Amino acid sequence: MVGSTKGQIVGPRSYPSRATAWDALRRGVQTYIAQQATSPSGPWTQCYVGKASSCTVTGLTSGTQYWFQVCAVGAAGPSAWSDPATKRAT
Repeated sequence: MVGSTKGQIVGPRSYPSRATAWDALRRGVQTYIAQQATSPSGPWTQCYVGKASSCTVTGLTSGTQYWFQVCAVGAAGPSAWSDPATKRAT
């Protein structure tokens, strides 16, 4: 079961591709889903699904501000989305 604790995204780092990492939830996580957007209100685009607590997002536009959020999925379903983290691609 995924707890109600939100994962916290650790600030994205890198450039036109963006490495993004988050605090891993310990129990019951089967997969993570990460999303990106160019506005904090969306629209959000899925950029990662997997078991790792980090990913690299490619194909970003240099100079554009991006927001990232993540949720954990377990047997009980998905957690709430994390608070968005933001970084400008350079």
